[in-house]
Amino acid sequence: MKTNKLKGNYRIFVFIIVIFCFQFFKLIIYNDNIYQISGDGYLYVEYSEHFYNTGKYFANNSYNQRMPGFLPIYIPIRCFFNQENTLALFSIISLLLYSIASVLFSKKICEQFKLKGFSFYLLLFLLGFTDYATIWGYHFYTESLAISFLMLGYVFLYNALNNNRKRDFLYTSFFLTWVVFLRPFMIVIWFLILVIILILSLRKRMHYNCMFYYLLPLLLFIGSWTVRNYIVDRELIPLQAEWPFSETKMAYRKFIKTNGGDAVEWNPNSQGLWFQSDDYLSKNGFSRPPIDVFPDDVFDNEFTKDSLIALRNYYWISNDTSIEITTRKKAENIFVEEVENYVQRYQKEQPLNYYLISRFRLLKKFIIQPYTYYLPTNNKNPRLQLMLKVGIYLNNAIIFILGHLALLVVLLTLLLKKEKYKSNIVFILIIPLFLLALFPIYYGFVEYRFIVLSIPFLVAVIAIFLNKVYVFKFKRLFKLKQNK
Repeated sequence: MKTNKLKGNYRIFVFIIVIFCFQFFKLIIYNDNIYQISGDGYLYVEYSEHFYNTGKYFANNSYNQRMPGFLPIYIPIRCFFNQENTLALFSIISLLLYSIASVLFSKKICEQFKLKGFSFYLLLFLLGFTDYATIWGYHFYTESLAISFLMLGYVFLYNALNNNRKRDFLYTSFFLTWVVFLRPFMIVIWFLILVIILILSLRKRMHYNCMFYYLLPLLLFIGSWTVRNYIVDRELIPLQAEWPFSETKMAYRKFIKTNGGDAVEWNPNSQGLWFQSDDYLSKNGFSRPPIDVFPDDVFDNEFTKDSLIALRNYYWISNDTSIEITTRKKAENIFVEEVENYVQRYQKEQPLNYYLISRFRLLKKFIIQPYTYYLPTNNKNPRLQLMLKVGIYLNNAIIFILGHLALLVVLLTLLLKKEKYKSNIVFILIIPLFLLALFPIYYGFVEYRFIVLSIPFLVAVIAIFLNKVYVFKFKRLFKLKQNK
């Protein structure tokens, strides 16, 4: 028994090293550094560095626009190293955590759903050789750490369900609460899991006091954060303060999402990019897409392509800080009013497009993405870069396209038939379903990274789906042989 356990632990260690080496190798093949701060990453690093230097969690004139999910890793490293080395080590630790979490999650999914041997290697391959989960850590976004802690949380969640141990509920909530500190909207998932645990408790499948241990980390950490926010700002902020978007920005996004357009201004060939000024394009190295990027149903007799160009001009004036404030404010008022009139008319005249087709367009953008748009092919090993890029693209396409098809099949099977592992499967399905409902359907705004947290669960659904197909075919073949 001990020999088998040692062999099993050795295999796990080897798989962790293999995934880590691939992720690190890919990083240095495409980049000159092992980290590159961009976008929101600057804000998280600024908050963390300010806390290290002053003891106050503060940046961008706010104490709470971002939650301190980075601090427990950043600060201990920073105590021993300068900022540059801290950032480099932070990036490496993110890759290592992802490698560990991927292997443990794959092993637990196979155990929990009694999947065949090939499923474990399929899970490892799809999780280990996608970089869609880890690339965000390179830029110091929170998705990479969040996905690692989410997988670890699920490992302990299934341990808790199987063994009914209090400490496993505590560890589950600890990691899921950390996920909330990294991606605050995941508080919804934390509560959905609580509801399922409550239902299982009512069915007497676990003791009620397990709920206390699940509640404890959230009450402790979110409670402390909320009290701190009230002390510094005299406001009740349990998660994070609302980002101060201008009226123009909100109206611009509202206009584009009306017909299911892509309002993200840094996405290639998006309607949002078309809206940006020449200065923005030149600073960020973008080319303006043609006006044809807008679908035909955007236009009618009252709102033509010339109307759209005029609307964009108001948007430019309202955001041009070199222009006098009164002129900018006037342009902003006209822009917001024009958008409101357009949206109301579009909603009334094209309700099918507004309520249904626009959401399908956003769902398509959310699922079918340019999966390797962030991987440049340059003079540094161009052939190897191209080979890796093709492989990673196919891997990501399998995860997102086959994953969502498998999600649909498994969901329908769950609804139409009595499944043996019903509650176990529900835990897997809720995250990708929640992300689909939240961003393309409810918000109508999709950044490519918003789908990242569904990756391990889509991979799990693929493995469960293929395992069911395999078992079904095997049983059918066995019956045919018996009949003969």
